[in-house]
Amino acid sequence: MEDRLIYSYFDGEKTVHADPLQVLRDLRYHAGQDPYKLSETASKSYPDQKRAEISENDFREGMEAERVLLEAIRKTFGLAEFDRSTGKGLLLEQVKSIWNDFCRFMSQKKTSGPPSPTSATHSPA
Repeated sequence: MEDRLIYSYFDGEKTVHADPLQVLRDLRYHAGQDPYKLSETASKSYPDQKRAEISENDFREGMEAERVLLEAIRKTFGLAEFDRSTGKGLLLEQVKSIWNDFCRFMSQKKTSGPPSPTSATHSPA
């Protein structure tokens, strides 16, 4: 049987397994556009080595792209928003971490084949 690459992540309560291509389809659907392009646009709202200052327009455009992307990520991965009264749900940093990890997973999938069997977040089935 052929190895299948299945993406795994922690949703705040349990480990969840997902078909990476279905995740991409769902992200595009919920975002209404390419999530990778949204991510690039969202990065405009943060300073980096190339630009110490950000224009008002780049900030607004980047923040809106980040809002749309984070909402799509939460819907696609089934991630609950953080509840201040109970402490349950994922923090914004955790949601971003799942997105970054998924991007790394997809990049590895394209370039190097199956990940190491010792990988903590990705498992061949």
